[in-house]
Amino acid sequence: MRNIIRFLRSESFIFTAILCVLVSQILHTAWLFKAVSRMNLSFDVGGWQFTGFNWLHAFLCASAIEAAILMFILNGKKRAAQLYALASFAGNLLYYQHWNNSVESLVASTLISAMLSGSVWYFSDLFAEKLETGEETVEVPEHYACPECGKSYPTEQQLRGHLSGHARQKKKPAEEKEPAKVLPLFEAGR
Repeated sequence: MRNIIRFLRSESFIFTAILCVLVSQILHTAWLFKAVSRMNLSFDVGGWQFTGFNWLHAFLCASAIEAAILMFILNGKKRAAQLYALASFAGNLLYYQHWNNSVESLVASTLISAMLSGSVWYFSDLFAEKLETGEETVEVPEHYACPECGKSYPTEQQLRGHLSGHARQKKKPAEEKEPAKVLPLFEAGR
């Protein structure tokens, strides 16, 4: 269980969560860029219209904007990151087109919009905090200490082996524990 908790707190997991949320945000923002773009990069070939460059342009712009929150936080620009998170929230609201939704959809899409942009902000902040503290750059193995002598071991199995040595010492007869006394054959003065 500790390993699962350690993984959920790790820089790697937090960064993976950031990437997942960023992908969702980038898709929303790319759709908005494509919808409002004044530049048409599409072309016709043999009666087929190719719009891939329009989508690529929208995707690149969206990626830069959504990744900006993470980059601002990592570089200590929290105010700029907050502004971009608010802009991202507003972009999500536009993406869901609230003016066409029922009240239930309006509430749901507003919550989703807030959670997505808030997640980018807070995961980015948490990731930056992990990097600043260096909390997980060095994996410290869990140690198991002997309750009798205090010696520690990296695995529970090694500690058990050590404890069995203590148990063997306790079972030895008393005469084996103490050094044998040598009685002199002749006492001085007799």
